[in-house]
Amino acid sequence: MQRAAPPGPPRSGRPPGPPGGSSPGPGPGDGIQITRDMRGVPDDDEKLWGMVAHVAGVFVPVLGPLAMWALKREESEFVAYHCAQALWWSTITVVGTVVLSIVTCGAGSVVFPLFWLGSAYVALEAKEGSWIGYWVINRFGYHRKLV
Repeated sequence: MQRAAPPGPPRSGRPPGPPGGSSPGPGPGDGIQITRDMRGVPDDDEKLWGMVAHVAGVFVPVLGPLAMWALKREESEFVAYHCAQALWWSTITVVGTVVLSIVTCGAGSVVFPLFWLGSAYVALEAKEGSWIGYWVINRFGYHRKLV
């Protein structure tokens, strides 16, 4: 006499997935840490506004990203993130350039355009939908409670 397998998940240790072959995604109780990269894919409008935040930081430092952050922070977390990144970056750029210019009697202002390279890179990444930030401020340049 042959015995029937006990009810429950298959012996492979994996729970059965829905018909069609794909397995269910992790649930909230599975111990999965949600990271910034798992927040979802922004739409084209959000990508554009994310890019514009960094460009505004180049042409109107501090005030451009601050105004965009104040206007768009409730509409999209992606845009709020990039506005906060651009705000911090342009603030660091302005303060760093002023301090360097004072210390070097004006010669430090030559490095100001070099900061634009960082802005251009992150702006292009934002246009692609990436959650990338500036390496200097990535950890403290955005906090959910602030946006």
